[in-house]
Amino acid sequence: MLKLVEYLWRKVKVIDIDGKEWKGKVIDHEYPDENEEEKEYISVDIGGKGWNLGLYIDEIKSIEEIN
Repeated sequence: MLKLVEYLWRKVKVIDIDGKEWKGKVIDHEYPDENEEEKEYISVDIGGKGWNLGLYIDEIKSIEEIN
């Protein structure tokens, strides 16, 4: 099972359930009891200019730390 909190403040490569690849730094994490969807959530800075991608755990096919 994924533990998204482990990726907080790390640079990652995420593949979503649609097969799209995203790279960036995880800048936020929420536990299920911290949002309306009641799902673990991360926000990834994908552009360095305030472009953030928010993903719930069930939208993530894979995630890995990169350099």
